[in-house]
Amino acid sequence: GRLQMFQTILQLKFSVNWLRWIIYSAVLLVIAYIVFPRWHDPLVYIAAILGGIGVMISAMNDIDVRKEQLEADRVCRAMQFLTDWIHPNYYHAKSKAREVLQHIEKNGPGPHDYITERLQNMIDVLNYFETMSIAIQIGHADEEIAKRFFREMIVDYWQISEPWIKNRRGEKKNPRLLLEFQKLAAKWS
Repeated sequence: GRLQMFQTILQLKFSVNWLRWIIYSAVLLVIAYIVFPRWHDPLVYIAAILGGIGVMISAMNDIDVRKEQLEADRVCRAMQFLTDWIHPNYYHAKSKAREVLQHIEKNGPGPHDYITERLQNMIDVLNYFETMSIAIQIGHADEEIAKRFFREMIVDYWQISEPWIKNRRGEKKNPRLLLEFQKLAAKWS
């Protein structure tokens, strides 16, 4: 109802030509005001209406520009996740985390020295996914772009590490540990 109508109104785009028309009209009104002194009241009224229309058009253009800027920011943040992920500085953590996943897949989530030695790398990667998930959920990163690159990885990491994460939640007495990552994996499954 009203929300949809408001959204439709916000989607209207007015060109600068409308603003020019209002400016030309204002100039003509000033000339008419000088030339026709008996028409002062109606001319002032018309000028006020045109001024209000001009302000509304300007505000609507500003809203459109801001919406486009916010969308561009969301795309940039999603692309930044991709850029960070493929950056050489992150290679070691990704490599070791992948080794831990392979170990968990082969030997189960139980406590193993192998996992303990690489634990921080695994936590770094999972926290990365947790951060990305939160950014997507609150609208700070574009989900479709992130999903194109990370979908299989997120689902794979969750499916393999789920028993280990659930054990870790119990050990740390933190039922929310990596919960946002879990939600994203479930959503993308």
